[in-house]
Amino acid sequence: MQKKKHLLLLNRIMRAELKKDIIPVPSKLTEEEVNQYFNKLFVKKDDYYVPIKNKVSLSIDEELFKDLIKKKKSAMTTEEKVKDKEMKKQKDEEMKSNVRKMIYTQFINNFVKPYNIKRKEGSDYKNEEKALIEKYIKVSGDMKKLIKMELPKLWEAVLNPAFMEREKRKGELKEEDKKLMKDIKKEAKK
Repeated sequence: MQKKKHLLLLNRIMRAELKKDIIPVPSKLTEEEVNQYFNKLFVKKDDYYVPIKNKVSLSIDEELFKDLIKKKKSAMTTEEKVKDKEMKKQKDEEMKSNVRKMIYTQFINNFVKPYNIKRKEGSDYKNEEKALIEKYIKVSGDMKKLIKMELPKLWEAVLNPAFMEREKRKGELKEEDKKLMKDIKKEAKK
């Protein structure tokens, strides 16, 4: 059981790390984006292309794994069981918090810092801004709250307006879909 818990935790960390490397659906990418991904991920050999072998390095907090080992317990009283459940909840929250901090740090290092550097240099930062917004849209609600709290100026100026615009477009598309379905039903009845 302990080994399974260790594997599960490592799996969660790896998924969080690998999510940023997932390629979007190629049919939804522009020609320029397709070329960028292709040049970044493939090498030409003779007259065919081969993917570049990519090695992902994980930054892992050992404390997360240290907390997984549980000591065998003797018969417990009801009060001890309640305390044990509370401690488990607290440890789970701490673990979630540590994973959130790790993801937040990666967000800062991989997206916010490159964006800020390009912006301060006065060079074209549109690609970095686009990557920053795309990553922000993909993160969980808890992460969005943390980013709003920790980076209020960036959230207010860039991230929230882009997110709200996306949500507005999503709502409009849903309304268009509903209208289209009604029209199709009307046509089918005729």
